[in-house]
Amino acid sequence: MNRKFAPVAVAVALAACSGNPLNNVTTTGNAGVGNTVSGSFTDSGITTSGDAAPRVSYNSDTDTLQVNNMPFDGNGRYTRDGAVPTMNGFRVYANTNTSERRDYQALYGASPSGGARAVIVRTGDYRGYGFGGFIFERDMRASLPSSGSATYSGNYAGMRTFDGSSGLTYTRGDLELEVDFLDFTNQRATMEGFISNREEYDTAGNYLGDLPVMVLATAYADGSGAFESDVTTHRINPTTTLEELDSQGKYYGVIAGPDADELVGIVVVQGDFPNDPTGLTFQEAGAFFGTRN
Repeated sequence: MNRKFAPVAVAVALAACSGNPLNNVTTTGNAGVGNTVSGSFTDSGITTSGDAAPRVSYNSDTDTLQVNNMPFDGNGRYTRDGAVPTMNGFRVYANTNTSERRDYQALYGASPSGGARAVIVRTGDYRGYGFGGFIFERDMRASLPSSGSATYSGNYAGMRTFDGSSGLTYTRGDLELEVDFLDFTNQRATMEGFISNREEYDTAGNYLGDLPVMVLATAYADGSGAFESDVTTHRINPTTTLEELDSQGKYYGVIAGPDADELVGIVVVQGDFPNDPTGLTFQEAGAFFGTRN
């Protein structure tokens, strides 16, 4: 079975995609609105929607991804990575065409119900952050509760690329988001949380070390269940024991499921390395799923 992910631009109507019973929704406001959100990574952070975003289809019969709109990735066919086939519940893929000029990796995951999905594509073959993009989607709009609260927990997996050096590493962590469903006429919800127990691995699967906790700042979901806000991580300065900013960026997501029992989204942060005389910086892009406890 083929399942297609198609980019969507802000303020246009979403058409149903082959293999996905997406509702027709007119998107307005931020890029989280609607059922499918896509974007590309830039040196300054993230660009949501547009032609530069990847177009991805997944073939469950062959367990392969077909990726379009990524330069120099050969024929765009990605198969399961032999060294690291999974990362914290996400499947890992690599482009396979022998004539490609650049090596790409992709993370693909689905929520426990299968009603929400996410893909991230990156390359570590540049001495900058390189090319890449993301897509996350749900099958239908969530019906948000108008009162009460809930905790969503789940998995996070990501990839780091670098400015000043080539290379790519994998990251993983545990998501926890506290959501307060407020009785507003537009059914907004307020949420905040963190991604903890973060670790970094090289492309051979070797453990490289622990990473700081990601702090997910307060976000407000609109009536469709879309949300976005800031992300920061901090490190302890060994000489002063004070916390210093390690990285900062954004997280984007959407609540999914007929009973608002799942959520999916992405995180993009950038930061530098302490005491690095070369000025090396990193950009981390990851995806998360959460299930209502």
